[in-house]
Amino acid sequence: MLIGATLILVGILGFIPGITTHLYGGLDFSGHDSQAKLLHVFRVSWLHNIVHIAFGLAGLALARTWATARLYLIGGGVVYLVLWFYGLLIDRHGGANFVPFNTADNWLHFVLGVGMIGLGFATTGVRRPIPAT
Repeated sequence: MLIGATLILVGILGFIPGITTHLYGGLDFSGHDSQAKLLHVFRVSWLHNIVHIAFGLAGLALARTWATARLYLIGGGVVYLVLWFYGLLIDRHGGANFVPFNTADNWLHFVLGVGMIGLGFATTGVRRPIPAT
């Protein structure tokens, strides 16, 4: 639930002037030409912000049970690792950079991917009784 709420907040912050620089005239719908940067670091676009909000809403919806929360964390972590890998491979000044990515985005995707997968395995919901000695 915490990851989902955080992603919703990040998506909303991507639309707020001051928190996101170059918002007016620099925020494109998608693509490498978007000059808007969340916290002056992470490149964002309309699509990027909307995906964060949608991914966060999915996290809130899937947080209802241990099994679906774990699925969200591990599956979402895999998605972030795929985005990290994709961001490393593409030409950031070309059309394949539809998100848009920069170095900070790439490493944030890596940390989120590893962190979410780790949380997914750490919070399995399985409780093993400890035998009395």
